[in-house]
Amino acid sequence: ALMPMLILDAGRYLAFSKQVPAFALSLDVIWALPQIVLLGVLIATNALTPTTAMAAWGCSAALGALAVILRVGLPRPSIGWVKEQWGLSGPYTAEWFVSAGVAQLSILLLGVLAGLEALGSIRGASVLFGPLNVLYMGMIAALVPANIGVAPGRLLTQARGAAAFMAGAAVLLLAMSLALPPSLGSSLLGATWESANPLFLAVGLAALFNGIAA
Repeated sequence: ALMPMLILDAGRYLAFSKQVPAFALSLDVIWALPQIVLLGVLIATNALTPTTAMAAWGCSAALGALAVILRVGLPRPSIGWVKEQWGLSGPYTAEWFVSAGVAQLSILLLGVLAGLEALGSIRGASVLFGPLNVLYMGMIAALVPANIGVAPGRLLTQARGAAAFMAGAAVLLLAMSLALPPSLGSSLLGATWESANPLFLAVGLAALFNGIAA
């Protein structure tokens, strides 16, 4: 399932870089609709398990990858291109480690040192801030290829605007989380609500600073 997903993501980035947003949208539709149908069938037939859900995700990604291949052809390896772009690997690897790798490592260490209950509380609080991750990934997917060759001054202005937008979204979501009624919170998070509720402020502030850094 991973390889089709990588091809699908590559096709999406290619569509952005070529300024063909309709193709990027069509790839997401091709990927999303089969997932909805397959997951609906699995739920209706009581066959939903982690394995079948992953299979539905992979099959949908395969359809998207097929659409990319039909549109742009099979990718051809190029050692020359790899050598030419090799200088970018260090900065991008460091950026990934700072933005995502540290967070994943922290979650792993928290589970080892504090136990699964503490980890569940953190993850429960983080669920309510999940939309910010979607916004962040969407902005990265759109802005990075779209700003190739843009003048530094304009690029800085767009970066500041994106950071302000993410910070504003984080503040709004934090306010909504703190004002969430216990009855609705329990419906959303179940038994995790009691332990996750005191962590909303800390998790929300972390999301706010991540938005500014984005």
